Amino acid sequence: MSSLVKLIVHFVIHILVAAVLFGVLTFAAYCLWWFTEWLKSIGAPYEIWIVSYVVSELVFWLDVLCFVVFVSAEVYKLIREIIAEARK
Repeated sequence: MSSLVKLIVHFVIHILVAAVLFGVLTFAAYCLWWFTEWLKSIGAPYEIWIVSYVVSELVFWLDVLCFVVFVSAEVYKLIREIIAEARK
């Protein structure tokens, strides 16, 4: 197997693992959001409901940000490694 194919396979594996972790954290954020809606429906105090809602949103958007940063870093590394291979 050529070194270019190895680089691409390594990249794809990293992205797939990151996507699975993204899915797990997104599911956790969804469960927290669902719990927040349940709290609201049973008449929990506004302060408890809003803090729970903010935390669920924060978890989701931090997950998205981390995923985007990770994928960008992996793409940058892949391009850098392809260029290094091409110069050999």
